[in-house]
Amino acid sequence: MLLQAGANPTILNNDYKSVAHFAAENGRYDLLKMVVDYGCDVTVVDKFGDSAIDYALVYGHLECADLL
Repeated sequence: MLLQAGANPTILNNDYKSVAHFAAENGRYDLLKMVVDYGCDVTVVDKFGDSAIDYALVYGHLECADLL
């Protein structure tokens, strides 16, 4: 796995979204927990100023929000 090989868990796309943003938006607690465990910076904001916890709350993924 890339994270085990030292990949950056906080890498951003063109909209400044990280894997944490996508996991929180889609309710993927398992993926979110994994990137958090590997040191993903969950305070990073996208081009709209939203962090991963904002996505979790907007989309009603409370388990993800609790993790964040």
